[in-house]
Amino acid sequence: MDTICLDLGSEVLRAGTADGGVAELRPTQRPVHRGVVVDFEALDSSLMGLVSRKRGRPLVMSTPAGPPADEMRSSLEATARLLRARTFSAVPAPLAALRGAGAPGPALVVDLGAELTEVSWVEASGFQIGTSLPWGINDLRHALWSHLDERYGVTFPPSELGDHWAGSTVAARCRVSRATRVIRVTAEDVEHVLNDRREQIRRLVQRLERASQRADAQHLLVGGGAMLPDLRRRLLPPGVRWQIPRRPAHAVVAGLRAA
Repeated sequence: MDTICLDLGSEVLRAGTADGGVAELRPTQRPVHRGVVVDFEALDSSLMGLVSRKRGRPLVMSTPAGPPADEMRSSLEATARLLRARTFSAVPAPLAALRGAGAPGPALVVDLGAELTEVSWVEASGFQIGTSLPWGINDLRHALWSHLDERYGVTFPPSELGDHWAGSTVAARCRVSRATRVIRVTAEDVEHVLNDRREQIRRLVQRLERASQRADAQHLLVGGGAMLPDLRRRLLPPGVRWQIPRRPAHAVVAGLRAA
């Protein structure tokens, strides 16, 4: 594959490979924050590890939902310069996700990422309109960690919270006695963290559904958060059949190949 296809996530950088697969890199020094490049030196180093010597080729990148901001445009141009791209183009991530999932559209697409949650209306023609909410899975995990710390008076690394929250246990240290305590995460703990965020998604979904007036639209869920059953069940509006690609975190890169 001659074209370089890049999905620059806040936690994971992904690129399409020649055999149709997806290469991933989790940078120690993260170059991207909420969809925007903030450390170009770290990005340059990361791109060397991700795409090796594949420079000077056409470049296709994904952009978050919503209108392109000046800082986003600067990020695209700088990435193209780092890769010495012969040409470069940008594809909205929701449109790429629709194509990557093989969905005919139209569809209401929710992308649960590490630092962004995107809610969009997408059509096969390429039309898309959407919003990027400035929080993602990492923010939810940190909020739950902070809530447990305050409620139970304990301390533990946020990394101890796995992918299954309600009903799981964590070994924590009491801040007063310093003794080890086993804390069970309850459904109420999770609801405390998700309630406001769930309402934000619900309002956006309803607004886009009313605006489209299409009863035949699909509901597509992509991004790393789609692989967290407890989270998606509690965070997404009920009563909707959400379709999830086999590899939801790779849907955007797969769709960039079709750009």
